[in-house]
Formats: sequence, C-alpha cells, structure tokens
Amino acid sequence: MESTIVAEVWRCASACYGNRFAEALDELLDGYVRKSGKDEPVRITADCIGEEAYVALLAALRVKPRRHVSYYDHGWHIELRSWLFAHLCLNLQRMVEALTLEGLVEVRGRGAVCLGPAFLKLASHSHVDLTRVARPFLEEVALATGETAVLVSANGAELIVLHAVISDQALRVTPVGGMLYSMYATSGGKILLSRLTDDEVKRLLGDSVDTLTPHTLALDQLLAELQQVRDEGVAYSRQEHTMGIDSVAVGIRSPQGRYAVEVVGPSWRIAQAEELIKASLQKCQADLARTMHNID
Repeated sequence: MESTIVAEVWRCASACYGNRFAEALDELLDGYVRKSGKDEPVRITADCIGEEAYVALLAALRVKPRRHVSYYDHGWHIELRSWLFAHLCLNLQRMVEALTLEGLVEVRGRGAVCLGPAFLKLASHSHVDLTRVARPFLEEVALATGETAVLVSANGAELIVLHAVISDQALRVTPVGGMLYSMYATSGGKILLSRLTDDEVKRLLGDSVDTLTPHTLALDQLLAELQQVRDEGVAYSRQEHTMGIDSVAVGIRSPQGRYAVEVVGPSWRIAQAEELIKASLQKCQADLARTMHNID
C-alpha cells in the first residue's frame, strides 16, 4: 500500500472512530497472528499516520503484552513489524470502506470525514430525546428574546439544525431542521469548535476558510476568537455567515454528545438585546443541565 494511501486510511479511520480509535486498534492487535517468513521492521511516525492516530496506536500497543505483537517505542517513532502494520492498514481500510458503503460516513478530501446520510438517519433518532427535553427551554428563550432559538450539533465541518423555535416577529430568521451551515461562521459552530484544540480545528477546516461575507473571519482570526469563547463560554457571529444576520450561542453537554443553543435574528436587534440574549441563553444552559442530570 502506497504511503499516501496509508496516511489517508489512518486519518479517515481516526476521524471515524474518534476517541474510541484506540479501542478499535486494540481489537485488531488482539486478532493478529504472526506468520513465518521475512518480516522487516517499519518506522511509524505521527507524520506518517497522523498525530491522533499515532497517539491511539501507542495507547493500544501499551494496553497489554501480546504473543504475536512486538514493538519498540523510540519516543519520536514506533517500530513495528511490516506484516503487523500491513494487517492494521488493510483492516482499517476495510472498516472505512464498509462504513462508506453503508452510507454511515462520507470521505471528503484528504482525511476529511463527515457523517453519511444513513448515519444521520440513525442519529436523528438519538437526537429525538434531547430535542424533546430542550424544546420547552428553547420556547422560553424565544419568548424572552423575541428571536428564533435553535438547537444545533456538528456534522463534520458543518453545523446541522436539530430543532428551531421560530420568532413571531415579521422580520425573522427561519432555519429548518436538517439544514447545514458552515461551522466556522456561526456562533453555535464556534461553541463546538472551541471544544477542540487549535491543531484539531485546522485539521477539520483545512488551511483556510471560504469568505462567505465581508465579515467572515480568516482562520487565524477565528482561532484567536475561539480562545475567547473557551474563556467566556459564549460565542457570537456578526454577519459572518449571512449579511444582516447575527447570532449568540452557548454550549450544551449531554450523554449523547455536545450541542449548542443559538439565538439568531436581524443584526440590529441582536446587537441591541445582546445582554438579554446572553442571560437568557445562560439560564437555558443551566436549566437544561439540571434537567438532564435529573433524568440520568
């Protein structure tokens, strides 16, 4: 397998499995049986398979000793045997291909993976309970602010709308469940991106982002703002996705994953009521956290 293909396979598999990638590798290592014959040493680095995959591989190797698995940790690289590495590469490739064929993931570009249509259909059922729990709190936010309140989640580098309570004002924003938006230009997207490190954000978004409006932040500006979001717990989008539209968001953490609640509306109204919106969202965040804790 060529080195470029190897790197692609490991990066895609790492993106698919996320923080459970080490567990998947652990199972593959358990199933490996060394064959007789020439078996050359190979040097594995973070540049070769990706930093996250490298960390996961090392963690899986350290879980326990295995009769047919030998390795050496040299600090900056791992030395494996060629047949073992081939075993891992081929099985990871099959796993990614199987997920792709089933429509559970889509591979978009170099190492970029997002949820596929079949997974979104399944995942929509897992979002149902949270949507049901969140709905009255979204309605409370919409009533208090007079603007549209939206529950959102991440789908790769995009933001997906799960539920919206639409403002009753004549001039309003009307997102529909299932709509996708560029994560980097929305307040809810910034909340979700703030949970990642700067390196993880760069891997997700690439070396640059598309300019959607004259107010869209460049990548270096976005990274600087994400640090402020991490510090304050509140994110803003000021005409960065669509001219004339602003939004404010806070994060929601549930057993199903991370979400965000946004208030979105015309720029001038959002600017005038920013403190009220922020307070309403923080109350929603606290009420939802308390409710989900009681349910657990």
